[in-house]
Amino acid sequence: MNLQELTWSAGADLDIGHGVQIGGRALGGIPVGGGLARVIGGGRVALGTPRVSTAFELQLGIAGDPFTIRGVVETALRF
Repeated sequence: MNLQELTWSAGADLDIGHGVQIGGRALGGIPVGGGLARVIGGGRVALGTPRVSTAFELQLGIAGDPFTIRGVVETALRF
């Protein structure tokens, strides 16, 4: 992370049925005034209902060496 940066992200999910979705993500940051740009890519699987879902994502540092690989677990509740 840089002290000041412009961030961006893009993603897409595909509903494959029975409450399961698969998808991909890309995100990154471009430093303002100096620093190292970074890019992260990931694959994602989500399970749940329209109201509650849990997602598992595996992310890979592509550019700028933010990290090598990491896993993210996310649970969302929609009101």
